[in-house]
Amino acid sequence: MRVAAIAALLLVAAQGLTVDTKTGKPRKLKESIKQEGAQKAKVDAAKRESLRKALKHKVSEAIHKKEIEEVEKKHAIGNSDWDTIDGKEHPKMEVWYVNLDHANDRKECMEKQLGYQDFKPHRFSAVYWPMQCNTQTKNYEECLMQNGVGDCINKGIDYETTGTHGSKHSDIWTIRGKVLSNWCSHKRMFEELVEQQDTTKTEHYLFLEDDAILTEDFRNQVEDFVQNYKGDWKFVQIDPFGQVGEVVDHHNATDGKQTDIVRQSEGKGDFWGFQAIIAKKKDLPELAQWMANEKALPIDWIPRKGSQGWIAWHPNIAKNPENIKKSWEIKGFFPHLKKEGPQVPEFCAKSVGVSNIGFVKKPKSFVLQQKESKHEKKADRVYQETPEEKALDAEFPSQG
Repeated sequence: MRVAAIAALLLVAAQGLTVDTKTGKPRKLKESIKQEGAQKAKVDAAKRESLRKALKHKVSEAIHKKEIEEVEKKHAIGNSDWDTIDGKEHPKMEVWYVNLDHANDRKECMEKQLGYQDFKPHRFSAVYWPMQCNTQTKNYEECLMQNGVGDCINKGIDYETTGTHGSKHSDIWTIRGKVLSNWCSHKRMFEELVEQQDTTKTEHYLFLEDDAILTEDFRNQVEDFVQNYKGDWKFVQIDPFGQVGEVVDHHNATDGKQTDIVRQSEGKGDFWGFQAIIAKKKDLPELAQWMANEKALPIDWIPRKGSQGWIAWHPNIAKNPENIKKSWEIKGFFPHLKKEGPQVPEFCAKSVGVSNIGFVKKPKSFVLQQKESKHEKKADRVYQETPEEKALDAEFPSQG
């Protein structure tokens, strides 16, 4: 059998034939070579197509990556921050706000407020203060340094001012921790922006607290001030409250509205509230350096302690929860709530209107007001936290 098979193959070869490997039948050698060549060409074509697609995908990825880099580069120099859909020329100003990572209610409220005014928000992650150090009052600063916030208290702590915030529903050390958390967050934000100054073309910064409540014309008023106020200033505290300092000037807006410009004078003026601040980019290093050389204190004490270059502006466009004005008035037979100035927008959670550091009172009822007006026993009602707010305060005690 074996000999016969070999003889058959020799006969096939002698006749110029070959054996089809698939069918086992003889076929012409030229035809076989032609078919094998076609098969190889087909395989080679498939490989080339595969390589072509891979190369095309790689080139596409490279182009896409380059496009992304161009966009990021454009973003890095800040062009998109002041380009708006109205096509008008706006001041080159970046908007930043400080916000704790878990405070999504405030984040959402702030970014919606800014979005409606065509502002591009920049968020700075606030510092969680090591509240466990509250139990080590004798070694408080040492404990803070061991827990990663030593850079915020390198010149010490002003214990008197950090323990005298308006809050009435927390102990003094919890209040101090929240106040210091706010100081530390702003200090680090200012320092970081100073380091990045060469990467942005902005000329001004607008700094906001995450619970700041803004009016609908907030952007128009701020930009009008930046573009048209001719007085001397480095930093502007917008709508501080408490005792007013010395009125030194007025800003006459293009819409005809006249607003007061106030400076600290011989200790006069409270200048409470750091909810909205304008800073010139060229002067921000000075503010960062001032904070580095001072004891840590409540953030809204900066305009008083470092009054040189600071002015307070009162356009009634930005408030914090402690200074939202509400009163009652009579309309017909029933009392109605009268609202003045900025109010918490309907799209914001009610929790945004509650300061977790400052002392807040609930609006008085009409009956309570009537009793007080008749010199009856004053029964002022102090704001009480809800169980949910107490639980949140316990879990994240540094929220400000």
